[in-house]
Amino acid sequence: MIVVGWMLTERPLIQTIVAPFFFLFMVLGVLGAFQGILFAFKKLHVGCPLCRKKSHVVDGNKQAIWLDCPDCGRLHVTHGLVRLKITRCRFGQG
Repeated sequence: MIVVGWMLTERPLIQTIVAPFFFLFMVLGVLGAFQGILFAFKKLHVGCPLCRKKSHVVDGNKQAIWLDCPDCGRLHVTHGLVRLKITRCRFGQG
């Protein structure tokens, strides 16, 4: 809140410019928190990168997530600097 008070000075032009960005960051923060709660309770679903069907996120960390796709099976998805690396896991792995 201190930063908001510093950014929203008494100048109306600055308030007009900064206020929408502050609101946008607040909305994105709430959406990120909601997504984190869904992930923590194993209720998060995303689109499969191969077939685009709704897939359940089984596990994940900073580098990768594991998806359970109904058509493709278990997928290990990591991200690089430019592209995704998708590995199909065999039954019982991952």
